[in-house]
Amino acid sequence: MIKKFIAYYKPHWKLFAADMVCALFIAAVDLLFPMASRYAMQELLPDKAYAAFFAVVLLLVGSYLLRAGIQYFVGYWGHVLGVRMETDMRRELFTHLQKLSFSFYDRHRTGHLMSRVVNDLFEVVELAHHGPEDLFISLVTLVGAFGILLTIQWRLALLVFLLVPVIILFTARRRLKMNAASKAVKEKTAGINAAIESSISGARVAQAFGNEAYEIAKFEEGNVRYRAAKKGYYRQMGIFTAGMDFFTSMMNVAVIALGGVLIMRGSLDYIDLLTFTLYVGTFLQPIRRLSSFVEQFTVGMAGFG
Repeated sequence: MIKKFIAYYKPHWKLFAADMVCALFIAAVDLLFPMASRYAMQELLPDKAYAAFFAVVLLLVGSYLLRAGIQYFVGYWGHVLGVRMETDMRRELFTHLQKLSFSFYDRHRTGHLMSRVVNDLFEVVELAHHGPEDLFISLVTLVGAFGILLTIQWRLALLVFLLVPVIILFTARRRLKMNAASKAVKEKTAGINAAIESSISGARVAQAFGNEAYEIAKFEEGNVRYRAAKKGYYRQMGIFTAGMDFFTSMMNVAVIALGGVLIMRGSLDYIDLLTFTLYVGTFLQPIRRLSSFVEQFTVGMAGFG
């Protein structure tokens, strides 16, 4: 299924490649700031090289201005890429529907099919745009940040590295729960669409025979099932979000604790600890992006499947 999903990028590979190059630049700027700050505080300020110091500041300002422009490109053209893929998918899906037998339409209600053609594809296209971008930025930032952290203080870097598998394990386990809950929501959404389509198309008949109360009761039954499924999904998402916030906060606490011990022993100075703290913040951004990617992947692939 993933291989088939990736095939939809092929007609738009140039735009996709441009989006990935921009994502690489965004990750590079995020990695640049803490290192430039460390250089300015350790080398330029003690030597009173104020002109060079402000030159570094201007360089950072220029980098972030350029980053903002590139972020606009990613936000606009990335979504355009997603819409183009959505158009291709909807065209292919509608063409496929035209070739199916009468027995297929006897087994599937119109509301279910409409939900697949409209609602599910919207969530698929969000995955198509944000998924590769978030995954790519996260991997580049994680690898780059960890490499730089090793050059600053390997003990602190190893501490952070040891906490990452715990977060990944938690993410993988919660993903399975969220995937099951997301599929349940998809099924209930299609059921509500089918009930609405049936009730609206048969409204004249229902009113003629005085069956309005029956139609309302039938709709309410599906509505309650949808609410229960959505509640289950939000419960799993809440557990996932709360767990990620806890683990990322503990990473900051652990860095401050071990960093304090190293400062007491004379193995680390305050500027390096500050730089390391900045990099931990940079390190946590891709983890949060991966968290967002997990949610998008769960919902998007449930719709694509």
